[in-house]
Amino acid sequence: MFKPLREDQRLESSLESLRNFSKKLMMIAPSFGEVNVLRAWAGLMEFSPDGSPIYGETEIDKLYVARAYSGKSFTFAPKVGELFAELII
Repeated sequence: MFKPLREDQRLESSLESLRNFSKKLMMIAPSFGEVNVLRAWAGLMEFSPDGSPIYGETEIDKLYVARAYSGKSFTFAPKVGELFAELII
């Protein structure tokens, strides 16, 4: 059974959030200032209670998890891959 979303878990995107994101993006890559946005997507971000990622072996044989990397998964993927390779072998 799913719990109802709290107010801070809304899934709608807003013009305000798009503007904030655009400002941050243009500081990194100014050429994106020429891009027209057709639509936006919003979703929940996943974080552990202390803000740290969760990774490692579980109680279930041969089941490994890498969780709570919201917004950083792509950045951390190479190192997590290394750590999991070492853990598994």
